[in-house]
Amino acid sequence: MNAKLEHLLKNVTKVRGITLEDLKESIDEHELSARERVFPILSTLILTEEIDINAIKNIADDLPVFSWRDCDNFKAFLNDQGFAQDAIQSLIKDFPRDDEAASMRIDAFIEKLVNYDLSDESVVFSEADAGLFCSILLTAAFPERFVDFRQGRWKKMAKMLGYELPAPGSSYGQMIVWAGKFAQVVAKTPVVQRYWQTKNPLWVVAGLCWNLKGEANDKTISNEDEMTDLEYDDRIPALLDKKKQIILYGSPGTGKTYNSVIRAHEIIFGEHDPSITYRSLKEKLQNQQKSEFDLSQLTWLEAIMLVFHESNRDKIQVDDIKKSKIIQAFSSYKNNHFVSNTIWNILLRESRLDSETVKVKNKTGREYFDKDSESNWFLTEKGKEFQKRLIEDLTESPESHDSQFSFITFHQSFSYEDFVEGIRPEVENEDESGISYRIKDGIFKEMCKKAALDPENNYVLIIDEINRGNISKIFGELITLLEENKRTGEKEEITVRLPYSGESFSVPNNVYVIGTMNSTDKSIALVDTALRRRFYFERLDVDYDLIPNQDAKKFLIELNSIICAIKNPDYEIGHYYFMNIPENDHEHQNLKKVFSNQILPLLEEYFFNDWEALATILGHDSIKIEKRKKLVWNEDSGTFEKDTGDYDQIFGRSIKSADIVFENTLKNLGIIRVDQENLS
Repeated sequence: MNAKLEHLLKNVTKVRGITLEDLKESIDEHELSARERVFPILSTLILTEEIDINAIKNIADDLPVFSWRDCDNFKAFLNDQGFAQDAIQSLIKDFPRDDEAASMRIDAFIEKLVNYDLSDESVVFSEADAGLFCSILLTAAFPERFVDFRQGRWKKMAKMLGYELPAPGSSYGQMIVWAGKFAQVVAKTPVVQRYWQTKNPLWVVAGLCWNLKGEANDKTISNEDEMTDLEYDDRIPALLDKKKQIILYGSPGTGKTYNSVIRAHEIIFGEHDPSITYRSLKEKLQNQQKSEFDLSQLTWLEAIMLVFHESNRDKIQVDDIKKSKIIQAFSSYKNNHFVSNTIWNILLRESRLDSETVKVKNKTGREYFDKDSESNWFLTEKGKEFQKRLIEDLTESPESHDSQFSFITFHQSFSYEDFVEGIRPEVENEDESGISYRIKDGIFKEMCKKAALDPENNYVLIIDEINRGNISKIFGELITLLEENKRTGEKEEITVRLPYSGESFSVPNNVYVIGTMNSTDKSIALVDTALRRRFYFERLDVDYDLIPNQDAKKFLIELNSIICAIKNPDYEIGHYYFMNIPENDHEHQNLKKVFSNQILPLLEEYFFNDWEALATILGHDSIKIEKRKKLVWNEDSGTFEKDTGDYDQIFGRSIKSADIVFENTLKNLGIIRVDQENLS
């Protein structure tokens, strides 16, 4: 089992883009610490003759693995203090050591809770609820024997590690006993004992089981036949189909942005094309025109004009305009909850100046509409001319599929208002004579709305430098909605009410998110567990085979080997910088240009003020050393004077000219041998 567990952890960390130490810290912080903080208190409370039910209720919110529903149900169980005290004592007191007797004791407790007539008729305990409560109490009382139990999670982990499952038809008592014995076996494996030294190792295993819940369904991890290695490039479509969001990360120049566009093309068109670029993808999408108009880009006046066009009626009332499909779809884009008032305002302001039926001030003077005595609105000759030009313009450039693909870059000022929705200034009148403040959709919400109306096509949002933004503030409640089982139409679909518009919102199944992240950027540490758990992570490594020039290829291989020795692979330099160096590079002119303008500044940033590292990479002759005597202060004379001793010397270090450094680096990396240089 140890080999399978170690392999599982290795592949999980690889998929998440973290180390085993990171995984350990995550389990320690989010799982083990919660159990160590609460379970000893609960143990003290229940292993007494007089159980303090109120004290248990006070710590119920802190119990690990409880959802808000579990917590409410547990408190409902505790509300009848007499019943709760009797049930807990009958479970814990003189608990049998024999497994069969133990499972019978547990089943009796579960049956008691399931059959109990609660005063709150809205609360009903299932066997799963009662089993969870029972396992929490047993884990606190007997931490060396039991674990907090959710049936599906423990069975999936057992399958992944090849442990025998409980027999079909087993009772909850038998399954809880089985889970405890399984956890004991896992706790004794060398990998668990190597990473965790704790007096309660079963809590570690329970934390591990909970932490791996997302991977329990992932065949790329759990399938034994596929656990030899993770080939990300081949499996990325399958991974995206499951998670629908992925982050490409790696060192500078490994092609993260380039690959993200290729992946977007693959998601949208279902075919792999390594020659695709951002521009060619946009052009390809624009050439596939849709028949309908892009309502999101219209003004209210234009939308009303389209209603007159689509209705094929000379006269129409405001209520009919409001109920039209165009206005219903358009108002959702504009987050307008006062549709009737807005329509009335547009019609009145754009009516004829000499109208007999419309007597209002502040008309625009364009005279597009008028109405009869029965409040039927119609287009004037000027209105018909405006409508004709509008239809011609929209027909010439109908909505294209390029709205299926968007590219943004996160930065420190990027906010929730930019991404989801927020209040933004907007020109109030067609003549731009006033400004009002309205709720405006952010780029992600706008894409989700379009995707919901176009379920036959996939939509892709690329977020470059995703870790440079404040993830928690930008995504807000969307962090939860991104999960594949929380999306529109799924069994566990979640819909939230957005704070500005008050709209109900969920993420459609045909929306994909691809992020890119630089592994050398220290802000990567700020990407929290919530984001890591909802994204697949794929590392892009240096591909030396893409470098046509052999000397440039050898140069980069040797350079990266030194960088890895001094720092780590996150600081490797990517192949992109060297791909345009021709196969025949006379006297290394192109390599020299790339090195001087791009590589050397990057190395100076990597190893700022680390002259030993720079000398190791560039060669000691590349470092210029200035030696000077340090002036000292003479208190008697009140002046600075040169020191006469051998101390107080100043050593200034700097990098020599780029030409000299390049030649020295070539020799240091073995591209040019010293004897070759002498022969030349």
